[in-house]
Amino acid sequence: MWVLGEAAKVFDKFSNRDVVTWNVMIIGWIESDCPKDACGCFLHIVGEGVSLDETSFSTLLQDLAMLASWGQGATVHSLIVKTMCAQNQCVGSSLITMYVKCDSLEDAYWTFNVAKDQFNVVAWASMLTTFQQHGHGDKVIKLFDEIVDLEIDPNYITFVSVLSACNHNGFIDQGFRYYACMVDLLGRAGLLDEATQFIDAMPIQLDSFVWGALLVACRKFRNSELSSKVAQKLFRIESHMKQPRLLTQAQNIQYPSSTGDCFTT
Repeated sequence: MWVLGEAAKVFDKFSNRDVVTWNVMIIGWIESDCPKDACGCFLHIVGEGVSLDETSFSTLLQDLAMLASWGQGATVHSLIVKTMCAQNQCVGSSLITMYVKCDSLEDAYWTFNVAKDQFNVVAWASMLTTFQQHGHGDKVIKLFDEIVDLEIDPNYITFVSVLSACNHNGFIDQGFRYYACMVDLLGRAGLLDEATQFIDAMPIQLDSFVWGALLVACRKFRNSELSSKVAQKLFRIESHMKQPRLLTQAQNIQYPSSTGDCFTT
């Protein structure tokens, strides 16, 4: 704190303080757990007529989230709109976080919905997690389906949120589908061990689509040992079906060809 105080004295002596210098001071106050001093810096910026940038807004919103100050946050939001910074991913994500910390889910979702086409998977994951933590499982499902429709590559957090929502809300059918998606994501990345561990940790009895997703990955990365184990799982699940969905594919992978290759092409 003493070092920051000395920095503030040096800062006060500057005659030409630009937005970068002000941002450094705001960040310093926040990192020193002095949110009110950070707000004071921001008010000085506005008073001096310094043009604000994305860093200014993102940093201040982080500060207001700490204070859970909805009123000040809404005021800053109006400034953001006026300066055309609302489409910035960092600013948008910070706005969402601020409203969530202020227990204003409606404002958080409105902010997200206005600029969701500009956001990356991190912002989507943040909104998913927020809905999941507040018990809105149906909205989690809806958002995740939008991620898929927009062809945004989901990350681990998105899957944790949607699977947790399915688990806590009894969405059995959706849960199977998303479990298969997660296995497919890991499999496509060549993370077969991780995919297997994920399956082993699942709290529900799996259907053939989940094992089928792993089987496809085994075929792609030519892992004959694991594919044989997965094929046996599929045999047990689908052998009683009149029209097995994945059994034929499992047979093609499990049995060696005349060349000795365990994988078909």
